[in-house]
Amino acid sequence: MQPILKAYLKRLTDLTTSNKSLLLLQLPAEQFMDLHELDYLMGKPSFDLVAHLMAGKPSIPLCDVLDSRYDRVNEAGRKLAKIARTSAFIEAERGTQDLYVGYPMVRGKLADGTPVRCPLLFFPVQLERRLNQWALRPREGEEAIPNKSFLLAYGYFSGVTMPDEWLEMNFAGFSPDPLVFRTQLYEKLKESPLEINYNPDTFTDKLQPFQRFTRVDFEEGERNGEIKLYPEAVLGIFPQAGSWLVPDYRELIERDGFRSPEDSLLYLCRLAG
Repeated sequence: MQPILKAYLKRLTDLTTSNKSLLLLQLPAEQFMDLHELDYLMGKPSFDLVAHLMAGKPSIPLCDVLDSRYDRVNEAGRKLAKIARTSAFIEAERGTQDLYVGYPMVRGKLADGTPVRCPLLFFPVQLERRLNQWALRPREGEEAIPNKSFLLAYGYFSGVTMPDEWLEMNFAGFSPDPLVFRTQLYEKLKESPLEINYNPDTFTDKLQPFQRFTRVDFEEGERNGEIKLYPEAVLGIFPQAGSWLVPDYRELIERDGFRSPEDSLLYLCRLAG
């Protein structure tokens, strides 16, 4: 039963370029923020935020909510407040937690010319406001995950088979040291069907600003079949599939107690009420 359910789960994934987990050229303020905008707002470089996520730090200060002396803090605080409201609304309406930090960013075109600009990994997080400070907290019991939308799109449009072990990869065993973490990721990429240029900038302990593109400029600047990694990080709303059925399918897979498709269908009908 599990292979059948996993096949249906893959089909629920939106592989069109309207999916922000595949093509993110701009950052709408209600849903996304360039993590580099927080550079030195707490006296430390923005890369430290990503390093703390890799290390599993329980709470990561981002910036003050307000600072009458520093407008950069106020602008960052406003953006974080908008994202926090959007995330809370989605959780209340859909019952899903879709807030992630995406890092590093993939940029280029697939073999058939499909443009991609998206995170390679997602770190599940929550935004917290404590008195006059915003903080990031990794979601309890959840580890970093690969961007399945990108992996499925890469496999589909490039004509390669993407193994389930990559789609379901867990990074819990990776080192908390940021350099070792990235080295382990590089080694994994070499073993995978993915053809991605892992440029040296990704190994520097520094984030680059998120570069914004128009669709025309992006397509003109990239070549078919060339994919590169960039040390950019984005905090934002990244739904992991385009269907509300996804949580139900995941529960079916986790239960692994159904003997036939009919049994699982009856269970889904009961969930739907």
